[in-house]
Amino acid sequence: MSIRGKAIAFAGESGLGKSTLAAALADRGASVLSDDILVFDPSEDPVQAIPGYPRLRLWPDSAAHMFGDPDALPTMSPKWDKRYLALNGKYHFETRPYPLEALYICSPNEKQRYPESKPLSDTAGLMTLLAQTYPSPILYPPDRTQQAETFAALKKLIATVPVYQLHYDRSFEHLFDLCQFLAESLIPV
Repeated sequence: MSIRGKAIAFAGESGLGKSTLAAALADRGASVLSDDILVFDPSEDPVQAIPGYPRLRLWPDSAAHMFGDPDALPTMSPKWDKRYLALNGKYHFETRPYPLEALYICSPNEKQRYPESKPLSDTAGLMTLLAQTYPSPILYPPDRTQQAETFAALKKLIATVPVYQLHYDRSFEHLFDLCQFLAESLIPV
């Protein structure tokens, strides 16, 4: 996401509402850089977030919440119920890289009425991001060169980009609060 010219990213397991959050932020004027996979360039200083494709993938309940009906958005394929939101017109897609200002590890909690973030240590950030790396070094063990490159890239990322644990209630009822929190509290003007 790009909010007022600053890129932020969300990481976490599937189903935590990252794309729904991105769609809600886009609905409020933020620009989308990518969905599902964030490519970053660790050779740049500062680290650059590279744009992906101009779509957000949403489950039917998110499409229904945002657009009144899950069928308001087309399906990704005839055999898959996930919908897609084209990032054109009202919704803006960034086509150029942006410096990555912060990375948020999504940790929803239904008892978390007000969103909050807590900085992660370098070690905790590295371990959490390693689990989010694609392809997973755990499921698809890379060769030693790839392993070294992955660790070097993640090490540079956490050394230069703040990593936060983001606690929030992921219900649609609290989505506006989370957008406000990110737009106002975490990204200074």
